[in-house]
Amino acid sequence: MDLQKKMNVVLLALLIVSYLATGGTNRVYVHPFYLFSFENISCEVIQSKDPKPLETIHPVTRLQDSTEPDPRPSTRPKTLKNLSQRTAVLAELQNSLGLRMFEKLSCRKDTGNILLSPFNAFGSLVTLYLGASKKTAIPYQQLLGVNWESDRADCVYLIDGHTVLRTLQAINSLIDGPWDELRTLVWTFVSSDANLSKDYVRGMQDFSDASFVRAVNFSQPEEAEAQVNSFIHNTSDSKMENLFTALSPSTNLLFASSVHFKGSWRTAFQPEKTNIQDFRIDKKSSVKVPFMIHTGDYMHLDDPGRKCSIVKLSLSKRTYMLLVLPHVEAFTVNRPFFFAIIEGTSNAILLLGKILNPTI
Repeated sequence: MDLQKKMNVVLLALLIVSYLATGGTNRVYVHPFYLFSFENISCEVIQSKDPKPLETIHPVTRLQDSTEPDPRPSTRPKTLKNLSQRTAVLAELQNSLGLRMFEKLSCRKDTGNILLSPFNAFGSLVTLYLGASKKTAIPYQQLLGVNWESDRADCVYLIDGHTVLRTLQAINSLIDGPWDELRTLVWTFVSSDANLSKDYVRGMQDFSDASFVRAVNFSQPEEAEAQVNSFIHNTSDSKMENLFTALSPSTNLLFASSVHFKGSWRTAFQPEKTNIQDFRIDKKSSVKVPFMIHTGDYMHLDDPGRKCSIVKLSLSKRTYMLLVLPHVEAFTVNRPFFFAIIEGTSNAILLLGKILNPTI
């Protein structure tokens, strides 16, 4: 079995394990739409004769005027009802979408290392949903798994995107800080003469720990590209570089989000036991990398049919990592592998990764 096929088999095992983890709860089924819809459900007319004027923000802060995060409302929103049920259902929705995305990325022949956050991807899509028209909102809802079909062509049923984003933040709050931390940043860059929806900007704040909305002059695309990339670099603690390329004078909006996970092992690895070993990239080549070594009792699944092994490594009280490896005699992470970082109360997958070369 070649490397690509073997990795795809391992991915399938990860998919199954993830669905088993989220599907074992015993609760009455409620369509996700009803958990995340407005309190007064009505079919929204797509082309209204008397449309309500869109509340917008103008002018937008110029990019060069401030690198501080945008100010946030001082008042806290009301506590969500049925929060446990909402977090469990939303975790399943974001896991399903994230795993489908990850599978498509993993099956491409030209991919190297892959790192994807289902949590961040889902939240980004819901944020963009809040800036969409009623007609455009439906494909978003279908992709997210929360759509409720209307039997009329002239109206649609819409979810409350803010409730979805606040539920995502409730999942984030389950992570045991300060030992483990998931931090989200969001940026939007728009043309200087643009009017941004207040609903969209509020969604950016619901979703993130810090958000930035800035006006940019895209008529000089090379200069705008340098300014935007420099701004993101400076406001992300230098973690993101040269994100955007090939801007043009017709560019009018850029959106970016980042997620940073900081975790601590429940049972720490000993630095003095770290040593340099070979990591096999493929049958013919390897690279030298530092290996951490720990001996202990771990939850472990051996799957002879799919020729892979899965081990669970605890981080904080609620967060853990799954490592998935093609079969060998000993569980040593010395070849390409998959991993998933999961919040254990909701079973939400925070991060998914495929590592082919750890030196890149």
